[in-house]
Amino acid sequence: MVLKAGIRSPRQGWEDRRLMPTLPSTVFQKQGLTLELDLPEEPCRVLAHPAALQAMVVTLLENALQHTARGGKVTVRVHGNQLTVENAPSHPNPGTGLGLRLVQTLARAQGGSVHLEAGAGFRAKVHLPPYPGA
Repeated sequence: MVLKAGIRSPRQGWEDRRLMPTLPSTVFQKQGLTLELDLPEEPCRVLAHPAALQAMVVTLLENALQHTARGGKVTVRVHGNQLTVENAPSHPNPGTGLGLRLVQTLARAQGGSVHLEAGAGFRAKVHLPPYPGA
């Protein structure tokens, strides 16, 4: 998955950076999970610090990896300036919620928001400001 982000530099304005999540699908396979990616052909451009964006993506993937029952599926979708990570079925033992709180804090610091939904599975939608001109 390739996402582009803008990083604010006092001298250079906005620069493009490419970000890749560090959790390969083999990690999910080893846990007995299916990882499904629904990604656009072209990179999506959002206005966010690259380190914050990468931390949000990795945290959501790690959260899904830890809290999806064996045999379940984790789906990652990117559409415009929205990233959605969902897992089903959820593992019966909930976590502390610190990872999701981190994602919410980072998204808000970038001018974005996070919407969380729970049920048989779990869905997190991260909305970030679109990159100017994107």
